[in-house]
Amino acid sequence: MCLIGLDKGLMKDGNYWLNIKADVPFGAVIEHTNFMPFEDYGEHLVYVTSYFQDENDSLWLKKEEEVLDSYIKGLENMFPDFSRTDIHWAKLFRRMDTAPVYEKGYLEKVLPFAPGPTGLYLAGMFSSTNYPERSMNGSVKAGFEAAKFFTKKEEN
Repeated sequence: MCLIGLDKGLMKDGNYWLNIKADVPFGAVIEHTNFMPFEDYGEHLVYVTSYFQDENDSLWLKKEEEVLDSYIKGLENMFPDFSRTDIHWAKLFRRMDTAPVYEKGYLEKVLPFAPGPTGLYLAGMFSSTNYPERSMNGSVKAGFEAAKFFTKKEEN
């Protein structure tokens, strides 16, 4: 993941999260200051992220400057108004263990949408809908399934 501080916003339409299926070295662009107020940070914060398959992944093996340069070139290709001169700073974070590693039998431990009589309904990254791969899409699906469950329960 790369965190970048910018002079101006990147996604003019106000999007917070953009999944990428283009010829760039990352899979998502997240503009945090389209979710939280700019005043909280005093600059625009953008995450550019990709997951490594293993220690032989080219992004894992490249020097930090090379990875940052490839991410910045990818942003320049995607966003015509973006320029390197807009960057205050950029920091690369690399970890091989950013995706969850589930223990055997984990699915049986996942709480149901309504775990008890309290009226609390659960849906999100931790829901069975999102297992074994966590994603925003899976969380949205979990939310819809919880809403259906809640609606059916209210009808009874």
